[in-house]
Amino acid sequence: MRRFLWPVTVPALILGLAACGGGGAGGNGPGPKSLDLVIGNVMPLSGGSKALGQSGEKASRVALAEINDAIQASGADHRIRLVNVDQGADADSAVASVESVVKGDGASCVTGPWSSQAVARAAQEVSIPARALQISPVATGDDVADLDDHDLVDSTALPVSAEGEALARAIGRDVGGVEGHTANVAAAADPGLESLSQDFIQGWQDDGGTVGGPIALTSPPATKAAQITAGEPEAVLLVDDATGFAELAP
Repeated sequence: MRRFLWPVTVPALILGLAACGGGGAGGNGPGPKSLDLVIGNVMPLSGGSKALGQSGEKASRVALAEINDAIQASGADHRIRLVNVDQGADADSAVASVESVVKGDGASCVTGPWSSQAVARAAQEVSIPARALQISPVATGDDVADLDDHDLVDSTALPVSAEGEALARAIGRDVGGVEGHTANVAAAADPGLESLSQDFIQGWQDDGGTVGGPIALTSPPATKAAQITAGEPEAVLLVDDATGFAELAP
């Protein structure tokens, strides 16, 4: 699923233009408007998800080139600028990065953070008070769905609550049906990831399948390999970040 994140960022940036404000040559009345727009990209440019952030950064450059081509073709007086920043190692640093582009660089649009646990906090503490559009390319939880955000916060991915059941259906198709089959489940100790694994378990069991686990992935996760594959399951669901998965998959 993650391999589809970077192209999704392109339409997110383009669609964001329609909702972002800018200076208008025609004031508040009818007539042509000019945009002087700053878009802040808050993405993982370091750590285990660095590759995803680099893909997102490339996607934003593609989007900006498309936007500038459209501006030039229409002869509009628009100026668009991108500010790319690293979201850092945790939710605290991600919120600080959102604050830096909104308050420091004057961004009225933000893409990110790419961390489900940071999306709601960044929205509550920065984006909503500043009336800045915030678009995240990751699945979000109920904390985002319940925000009183005046349509300022959105995600290009399905919510976490929908992903677990969708994974159960997809894996069920691959093994010839869920009923009578076993899936072992292992998840890292992250609230968003644990929620996804629980939703998968619920969906798998509702369709008549058996679940092994859930197994809590600890560091290093490779120590859990024998436990994850015990019982010869028809399927294994690993819910982890890119670093943990890279260690465990072999």
